[in-house]
Amino acid sequence: MLTMKNKLHLLIFLMIIFTPQAHAQETNYCHDPESWKEWDAFVQKYPGNMDIQMLHAVRIGLCKKNRRWQHLILHRSSDYPVQ
Repeated sequence: MLTMKNKLHLLIFLMIIFTPQAHAQETNYCHDPESWKEWDAFVQKYPGNMDIQMLHAVRIGLCKKNRRWQHLILHRSSDYPVQ
C-alpha cells in the first residue's frame, strides 16, 4: 500500500503530467483510448485496492479538468490576447 507521502508525490507527479502549458506538444494520455483500457483493466483486476481506485479517480478528475482547461483556452483565446 502507498504511504501518504508517496500518494502526495504521485499526485504531484500526475498534476505535472497533465499540465497543458508544460506539455502542450506532447501526447495527451487523456485522449488515448489504449491508456484508458489499461486503467480499466487495472481497476477491474484490483477492485479492493483503494490506492488504485483513488489513483484512477484522480486520473479521471485531472482529465476532466484538462478538457475544461483546453475548452477555455480555445473558446476564450480571443478575449485575452497575448501581449
